Amino acid sequence: MRRKNVIISIVLMTAAILLNLPAPVELRVRQSVHENFAPFQNLMSLAIFRVRESARLLGSATELSEQLREREEQLEALRLEVQRWQHLAADSEALRAQLDFRDHQPYRMVLCRVVGRGDVSGWWQTVRLNRGGRDGILPDMAVVTPQGLVGKTTMVNRYSCDVLLMTDPNCRVSCRVPRTGGFGVIQGRGVGPRGGKDVEMLCAASMAELKYVARDEDIRVGDTVLTSGLGTVYPEGLLIGHIRVAGVEQSGLYQRAEILPAARLDMLRHVFVITGRERVQ
Repeated sequence: MRRKNVIISIVLMTAAILLNLPAPVELRVRQSVHENFAPFQNLMSLAIFRVRESARLLGSATELSEQLREREEQLEALRLEVQRWQHLAADSEALRAQLDFRDHQPYRMVLCRVVGRGDVSGWWQTVRLNRGGRDGILPDMAVVTPQGLVGKTTMVNRYSCDVLLMTDPNCRVSCRVPRTGGFGVIQGRGVGPRGGKDVEMLCAASMAELKYVARDEDIRVGDTVLTSGLGTVYPEGLLIGHIRVAGVEQSGLYQRAEILPAARLDMLRHVFVITGRERVQ
């Protein structure tokens, strides 16, 4: 307590002396204080300026970072929008080509969308369509795309139907080779690359077989194969595919060939069901 009182007394005495100094002495004291503390004042002023400038730059950087993040989000949204419009444009172009194909065919045809794949006969060997009996579709009607034959309708209800693809072993199509005039039968071989029913992509397989072609017919690799029109399901002249490999059966009585379907059965999105054979007037 005594020490505190002593310090207070010294401070008061010093203040009293400074306040009562003669003018010349006071001026010299002030000059001395100014000269001694000026460097520290300059340093302090510079430090305060640097701190303020750093704070301003940090604020600007934070604002720029936020703006950059917003721009990146806007750019990503625009990319997605462009992709969506490109997808819609591609769909529109494909649909236009489908309708143009329908308008130039001599049959009544119903445009359908593929809404399901796979059934009891095996993966990728059947597809389900979004049209059915109320649209005039019945069982055993041919199904095609602009590229070629797809298969035939099987089960039909009011609002949908199932299609047995030409690659299913249960599907048989009477056909002919236009170049030679020879007839035969196309039978599906399933989806496996060696004729099995493994879960495989169709484009990797030879999926149909041409059977019962007369031995003396000059069929060749690359020959076109069309529907013959024999029977009640497939109209005449529908493109089935092209011969990939040709040879003679083991019995030696007939020729047989592997057929690569013209239609991309692994990429079906829209197909046509032929509901009538009369020509469009």
